[in-house]
Amino acid sequence: MQREQIELSLAATHRNPRWVGLRCLRCAEITTELDAPQGCLACARAGFPSAMTCLYAEGTSNEHPQPYTNPLSLGEGSTPCVALCKTLWNDARQPLFAKLESANPTGSHKDRMAANGVTHARALGKRGVIAASSGNAGLSIAAFAAAAGLECEIVITPSCPALYRTLILEHGANITVAADALARWDYVAARIAEDNSLYALTNYTRPAVGSPPVTIEAYKHVAHELVQSIASMPIGDVFVPVARGDLLLGLYLGFEESLNAGRIRQLPRLIAVEPFPRLSAVASGADYRAEFVGSTTQSSTSGATVTLQSLIALQRTGGHAVVVDDAQAQSARKRLATHGWSVELCAAAAFAAYEAQPLSGAGASVIIFTAHGSRDVLSLSDL
Repeated sequence: MQREQIELSLAATHRNPRWVGLRCLRCAEITTELDAPQGCLACARAGFPSAMTCLYAEGTSNEHPQPYTNPLSLGEGSTPCVALCKTLWNDARQPLFAKLESANPTGSHKDRMAANGVTHARALGKRGVIAASSGNAGLSIAAFAAAAGLECEIVITPSCPALYRTLILEHGANITVAADALARWDYVAARIAEDNSLYALTNYTRPAVGSPPVTIEAYKHVAHELVQSIASMPIGDVFVPVARGDLLLGLYLGFEESLNAGRIRQLPRLIAVEPFPRLSAVASGADYRAEFVGSTTQSSTSGATVTLQSLIALQRTGGHAVVVDDAQAQSARKRLATHGWSVELCAAAAFAAYEAQPLSGAGASVIIFTAHGSRDVLSLSDL
């Protein structure tokens, strides 16, 4: 029955006629092309790789435009937004909320991008999808590709937890193991160059630009849902675990739509939480195109690269990056667990960042709990 419902949904999927092209985040150049997984070609030629965002026709009445009507869905989105108990954080500052993205079908926020991405791949007539992943994205893409009847290949590193491998394989996807995170991108780039029937749903460029624009559009809904859930007060700071910044950019775009629609009076300040200096190094003068040395057990936000899209999202919201190391994240995670909250390590790092940061004073604070703690289980030595 579920397969029949999914097939009916896919048959009813149509491209939004108001989706008219893409616009570069850096140079604002517009193209009528609807796909730019490698980012803006003009900026790439100039040596400054930049992502593009979806552009909709002027006068679009829907304040939450999306590339496709009735996209593939497994029930993702509309996740709970809950107030965290003051006994947990022992602070008399503004109210604190958590957005529980672990409530999505496969347990992380990546389900949102996978739904849009797989829908787009089907619309393009692709035979299959391919993605480089540390875990969450690979699982989501494998599940949605299975639902859509597409072949799927997930490229991981040797450090990818066994749980992810098992679940990805369970959805019928193939797994390829690359030597390291950057080698994954090289492999994906080679695969799609030799096989045009495959569509890459995650970044594969070096320097990185981020995932395809159509996937990032899905993350706008996180911002819209927050605005609706916390309607009685403004949102001040939003703490976001960050690697390449897809979620960060989607939040900025969604809040900007809410601002333009008059639903909020000012953009919330986005705070990027990272396990070692990358974006924070760029803010201090480092080149965003560089590779940054560091190691972490926060697997969902690991990696040596940053993106211009992350930097732009921070700059346009008055935000900044915060480094929370593994020890600080483990401590925060254990304290959250004693109050009933099980979150992946990078989400606990976002809570630690909240506690350490002076707030904007504009209203409520929000932490994005990106996935459940079962994704990177503590070892006995950590307890």
